[in-house]
Amino acid sequence: MDIGGTTAKTAIVENGLPTKTGEYEIGAGINLSSRLIKGAGYAIKLPFIDVSEIGAGGGSHVWFDKGGLLKVGPPGPVCYGQGGGIATLTDAMLALGYINPNYLVGGALKLDGEASLKAIEQQVARAMNTPVRDAALGVFRIAVASMVRAVKSVSTYRGRDPREYTLIAFGGNGPLVASAIAAELSMMRVLVPPFPGVLSAVGLLVADNAHELVHALAGILRTMPAERISRAFDGLASRAVQGLAAEGVALERIVTSRCVDVRYAGQAYELTVPVAATGAPDTAQIEAAFHNEHLKTYGHKAEAEPVELVAIRVIAAVPSHALPERLGGRPAAGHGARTERPAYFGPEKGVIGTPVVTRAELAGQSIAGPIIVEEYDSTVLVPPGASATVDARNNILITLASDR
Repeated sequence: MDIGGTTAKTAIVENGLPTKTGEYEIGAGINLSSRLIKGAGYAIKLPFIDVSEIGAGGGSHVWFDKGGLLKVGPPGPVCYGQGGGIATLTDAMLALGYINPNYLVGGALKLDGEASLKAIEQQVARAMNTPVRDAALGVFRIAVASMVRAVKSVSTYRGRDPREYTLIAFGGNGPLVASAIAAELSMMRVLVPPFPGVLSAVGLLVADNAHELVHALAGILRTMPAERISRAFDGLASRAVQGLAAEGVALERIVTSRCVDVRYAGQAYELTVPVAATGAPDTAQIEAAFHNEHLKTYGHKAEAEPVELVAIRVIAAVPSHALPERLGGRPAAGHGARTERPAYFGPEKGVIGTPVVTRAELAGQSIAGPIIVEEYDSTVLVPPGASATVDARNNILITLASDR
């Protein structure tokens, strides 16, 4: 889950691999699961990691619809002092005490907390006839509810139970709202990687270099000769490898993988399932894998129905080994002695003096919430009832209470 200033983006990783799609839509404004909900934008038939997104982030405006319901959606924080006059989610989190007005971007960007409180009071609290902190908490909870939809779009909407997964949160605002989102979905664990605010940029630097090729190959799977599928795979793999070799990559460094797009005969949409990287494809195994994937995605399967092959895919990649070395190791030092900041967690828990710690201080111990972990590029909120520690790879692990 990547949450920045304007959007919340989500994707799902299973068995170490992100879910991908052969069709994506752009220009829709909001994209809730490109594989299952279509028609809002312009379709592109190219391989994509299947990312869903909604228009909710730290800079999202707070407003009321015609029915008087409080809304949070796109974007510009009043507290930045750059002319923004409409309260945003960032203003609400500042008013709640979750964000340090003096330490954003390592202290290079000072925030005007009084301006945030004034904007929340005038634009939200008065309309709701509620105290300013409760109004700010209402903004926070509505934003969380919107972001929960984005997580559901890549999990429950595809037959996956989010309680069986870990929520990996990054972006400037992802670690601030991740525990609240996880609690709404009864997820037990949140992971915040090192450099969360710039993790997308880090990913570009250490990602595998890969070529993915697709070739249409239509027919009923059980009647199609395995030799024909194998020859098609070999030809496609040769082209993919040659593409990387033309870029100066040594052949011995290239690793290939294969998958197929299949569906029940008569269906309009296909699912992608992996195939063994070498040897003749086993059509029976492909069918079994498809039935299982169809069951997970749609909640049912029809094993008596013929399975139709639509296309084959080959990925030729040069694996990157930079990630563990670059992101692991000693946590960065903090910006000073441990401090405490009042933070509001709702009418039941009230305002709590919340310790402000660094990632380094979490190493080797588990600290019970509430705590706030401040970093140069992001802030991590560990709410009451949760606990946090740092693992060997320098990830912050947040464990939520089991009674949520």
